Amino acid sequence: KELRKKVIGKNGLSNSLLALKIVFDLIPQILLVYLISSLITNNINEGNLKYIFLGIFISFVLKGVFYYFATKVAHEKAYEKLTELRLD
Repeated sequence: KELRKKVIGKNGLSNSLLALKIVFDLIPQILLVYLISSLITNNINEGNLKYIFLGIFISFVLKGVFYYFATKVAHEKAYEKLTELRLD
């Protein structure tokens, strides 16, 4: 259990990146709800529509970037710990 605590404790960067991934996963959903609400109330123009779709696209791109780096950092930490265990 002590080793597990050490590994989890050193994964703060990975956890932060995953939290950002979750935030950028929620933004498109919020923008979609706003878009549907605006369409129902007929309170939308072409400029707002472009910004909403741009926001959704950027959020999906950033979600992928943060997910990639979170996985990369987590794997690097795991390999580092496995190497330490083999050397001990």
